[in-house]
Amino acid sequence: MKNAKGFTLVEVLGAIALLGIIIAIAIPVYNRTSESTKQKAYETKAQQIELAAEKWASEINLSSAKTITVNYLVSEGYFQADEIENDENVVYNPKDNSSMICYTIDVTIDNNNPEAKLSDQENCDLVISEEIDRNIIVSAYKYDNETQKILDTTNLDKNSAFKELDWTNTAVLLVVESEVYSGYTKVTFSNSGTTITKNVENNNIFASKDVKKDLELNADQYANVFVVDAAVFLNSTYDISLYTNEGTKTTDTIVKIDKESATANIINDSNWSNANKKVTIQGSDGSGSGLKGFYVSDKQQYDNNLELIETTYETKITRQEGTYYVWTLDNAGNLSDEYVTSFEVTNIDDTNPVISNFEPHFTKLNGYTYNQSGYINVRISDADSGIKNAQYCLTTGSSCTPNINLNLDINAEGKVNFPTQKAANRLCVKAVDNVGNETTKCDTNTYLVDGTAPTNVSAKYQTNSIGIINVTGTDAESDINKVVCKYGTTTSLSSTKNATKSGSQYVCDLGNLTSKQKYYAKAEVYNNSGLISTTSTITFTPAITPEIAYDEICNGQTYCPQGILVRYGRYTFTMFKKSGSTYWALLNGTYGSGKVINAGCCDCSCCYYSNCNLGSSRNSLTDAVRSFYNVLPSSKSRKLSSVYQATGYYDARTNSDRTSARGWTSPVGLLNYTDWNRIKNYSYASVGQYYALSTVYVNGSAISSSRLAPYAILVNGRSMRYNGDPLSTVTARPLIIINGNIPFDGGNGTASNPYIMN
Repeated sequence: MKNAKGFTLVEVLGAIALLGIIIAIAIPVYNRTSESTKQKAYETKAQQIELAAEKWASEINLSSAKTITVNYLVSEGYFQADEIENDENVVYNPKDNSSMICYTIDVTIDNNNPEAKLSDQENCDLVISEEIDRNIIVSAYKYDNETQKILDTTNLDKNSAFKELDWTNTAVLLVVESEVYSGYTKVTFSNSGTTITKNVENNNIFASKDVKKDLELNADQYANVFVVDAAVFLNSTYDISLYTNEGTKTTDTIVKIDKESATANIINDSNWSNANKKVTIQGSDGSGSGLKGFYVSDKQQYDNNLELIETTYETKITRQEGTYYVWTLDNAGNLSDEYVTSFEVTNIDDTNPVISNFEPHFTKLNGYTYNQSGYINVRISDADSGIKNAQYCLTTGSSCTPNINLNLDINAEGKVNFPTQKAANRLCVKAVDNVGNETTKCDTNTYLVDGTAPTNVSAKYQTNSIGIINVTGTDAESDINKVVCKYGTTTSLSSTKNATKSGSQYVCDLGNLTSKQKYYAKAEVYNNSGLISTTSTITFTPAITPEIAYDEICNGQTYCPQGILVRYGRYTFTMFKKSGSTYWALLNGTYGSGKVINAGCCDCSCCYYSNCNLGSSRNSLTDAVRSFYNVLPSSKSRKLSSVYQATGYYDARTNSDRTSARGWTSPVGLLNYTDWNRIKNYSYASVGQYYALSTVYVNGSAISSSRLAPYAILVNGRSMRYNGDPLSTVTARPLIIINGNIPFDGGNGTASNPYIMN
């Protein structure tokens, strides 16, 4: 027999090493799996707690956000504890077996639906506070404010855990007590941000158990008694706080008052019958306590012996034909004072239905030819078997055959909506009762309706303008009535301007806007029914040149009637004349002063330019013009024109205009007499002062002193005479000539905001 061989030492060591590797791999995997399992268990438990909190909030009709603890849900019976240890609830966290009893739950209300979110933040003080609340007893009774007496000794508080009261149709008397706390100093009652404080020193604290006897007095005499009342209904939470030797203790009470009875309406079965007639009664109690049932009688007076019909909303009338009356009862005990509705039971019908006069309801704005929308109410009645069905049709003629079903309400009223189209429509209606009798009636009026706003609307800024917005839009029905542009330097669009029609589009002239200022604009396009379509907001920055400003403000005239203010450097000019592609601007006010020297003349007047010059004294006009030129901005060569201006003169001796007598041009252009004569009556030409009207010539290169000297002057429109008088002193009013294609740096040409040329 062959002996069996055992494992060698090497084999044993190899197996042990392999087993170690397997364990090293398995343990982390196991740990990860275990952690994942615990996390899923925690998430499941958290979801269960949140669902329990939402159920609690729904059942107590929670109206505002509230934070509670897991312990509170367990104590109220909405969530089961894992175990009870030392008379305390225990809920374990599946992740680490720690207690969740102090975890908080935030409950919010969204569209009357509670939403709960569990937090792992502990608040054990809140647990204690919730337990303390149980030591406050709130009793509630029906109360008559006028007689100041309790009407019913039955306590309205049916849920001591949250102190939610039953519905009542009277005022509610709240009595606050505690068998645990003592040393009351005051009691507060808070609701919807309003707090009533009742101090013990001003009121006798009520502690008697004989509520019926002691509270046949004015409730204001007691610090722990509070009356809640409502005009119609109330469903609200009151926070009640006791200030005691042990601190402030608070509880909540939901008071529900409903003093308004429910409503009802009737739907009769459309089938005609000689036997039973099924009647559907519908009722509503609005925001009140809810409908409890109906009482039905063939008498107009309520009888206490009537049987309550529960709110199944269907009943059968098995009595003889006639009128029946309905009263409602709600859960707060409100019985309608009079019957709320009635219905007829009949069994004979030998007449045709009646179509009452049509009642048009059309939305037509003042000043518009079309209606925005429209419908006609049609009342159809049949005193016997009732209406079986109704149909209608719309026509542009005098009549048509009704073929469209008309839905009728319980009052046998139908509503016919008019279509949106240009055609004038007329309505015809046919009514059929339950035994086949029918009536057809057509309205004699026609109606135009356009319920569709304009389409394809757009707005675009015209770039070669100061403020022109071109607007387009179409309306296939009633056509465009008007276009209004809204604009401004912010998105508030505080200014408006009506557009004018130009061909197939509309033009909004926004007026004299500020150059290089960002603007926002949009257009509202109205059709002839007053419906509006609004374009998207556009942005634009006007780059206004002298040419654009002059053409729009001055209507292209050679001389601008009102003038355009331009600030150049630190000086303000009035741009008043168009000369080819350049524009003349006269300095507002005067600049410097100088003396006129007549070195030689004809007839002692300055009639030849070559013989008229200015003195070279320090304060001469030449120096004034030169110093003016020296303070102009450095960009003057780009913005001021380099075009020579032809000049002439006015012969004062012969009173003749010689503006074309000289064929040459001067390096410094002068405002000749014809120009002066045409502008002197404008607001910016101050007659009565002496002016030397001249321009500064700029050609982009250095200017010599001679180029700065004016060669002639005009004083109040006439050349100056020299009759042996002392030399006359005049003040310079320089004239600049501006290139027409240079954009202004800002401004809009008004007195407070002139155009800016830097």
